[in-house]
Parts: sequence; structure tokens; C-alpha cells
Amino acid sequence: MVGAGPTGLETATALAEAHPGRTIRLVTGGTLGRELSGRGQDYVRRALDRLGVKVHENARVAEVHADGLTLEGGDHVTADAVAWTAGFTVPGLAREAGLAVDGRGRMIVDGTLRSRSRPEVYGIGDAAAAHTQDGHLLRMGCGPGGLAAACAFHAITARMAGRDPKPLRVKTDALCISLGERDGLFQPTDLDGTPRGRVLTGRPVVLIKKAVLGVTGRHNLRHPGLGLIAAGQG
Repeated sequence: MVGAGPTGLETATALAEAHPGRTIRLVTGGTLGRELSGRGQDYVRRALDRLGVKVHENARVAEVHADGLTLEGGDHVTADAVAWTAGFTVPGLAREAGLAVDGRGRMIVDGTLRSRSRPEVYGIGDAAAAHTQDGHLLRMGCGPGGLAAACAFHAITARMAGRDPKPLRVKTDALCISLGERDGLFQPTDLDGTPRGRVLTGRPVVLIKKAVLGVTGRHNLRHPGLGLIAAGQG
């Protein structure tokens, strides 16, 4: 595994739990769990130790090969397969299309996710620099991206109906990370991803995660109004 963000942690722990006889290695370019509070980091380390996951911290990958990968220092990590979960990158499509973008290449949008340079274009998810009403920039990730998508959906349909749409309103954020089938961690964060408050761990997080996946994977597709309520747009 390359990348120890939430997706990397979930994938590594799921593989380790499903294949206890195999060695799972997790390579990260920084400190393990840097998106988490100190208690959250400690809990993740214990979970990985319990599942036998071998962690390589502050190790940047230079090359990936058929038999593993090579680190920048020259060390070779042997592997039958490499899963890449190393973070977010903004596609160049918005910039190449002539839309106004910020320093990271994310489309500059207003509070209804409409491009400030081309108002007929909307941007959602990690490709757009979405801000709340009080000016906070949302972090890149599935949670904020889903709420921004609900806001854009509302804005488009409202304008088509001749109504003024409501701007994006998000007050809180959190990371909900599975650590295998029977464990997990819930980390409250600021809107920019900075960890805050107390973390919730263990079985209760598993139930929260299953509920979230159930809503986003099934109910939201059949009842998009739930997404509007979650985004403060209903």
C-alpha cells in the first residue's frame, strides 16, 4: 500500500483482516495519521499493530515495479501487488478549458458552485474550490464533495425553475475511517481538515460507517432530497 490517508488505512486494514497469512506493508511519505489528533494517531497505530500491518513512515516512492517499489533512498520493498492511495491531484481540465482556477488548479466557484469566470459552468467535488458562506474553503474528500454536489444540484434546478438558489452551508466536518470489519475511528475536523475535539473509536464507528454507506450508496440515489437536507439546502 502506498499512501496512509483514510483510503489507505481502510484498504490496508481490510486486506490484513481478510488475509491474515499475508504481509501487508503501508508506505507513507509523512507521519502516520497526520490528519488525526494525537489520540487518533495512537489508536490507528495500535489497530495496525494488532492486524500485523508493517508501516514505513517518511518514505517517499521513487518507482513502482512488477515486483514491488523503490523508495527515494534506494531501498526496495518487495510486493506481489501495489495499491496506490497516495492522495489527491486536481485534473488540468478546468485550466485547459480556460476557466478561472486557484493556485492548486481547482475551479474558482461561487457559493452555488457556479464558475466565477463562466457562469454557465458548475464545478463540484475535488475539482472545485468550494467555500462556505463565511469564507471557509472545504477540504478535498468524499464528504465535502458530496455536500457540494447536492448544493450544485439544488442551484441548477432552482435556477431552471426561476428561483434564487441557496448557497452552500456547511458547519462541521469529520473523518469516519474503517479499520477492518469490527473497528473504526471517527475524527471531528474543521472544514479545512484540521482535527479537533475527541475521537470516537471501536464498534460504534462501525455502525456509523455502515449507516453512512447505506445512505450514500442506496437511499441518496433513490431519494436525492436527503442529500439536499444534509447539505443544508432543503
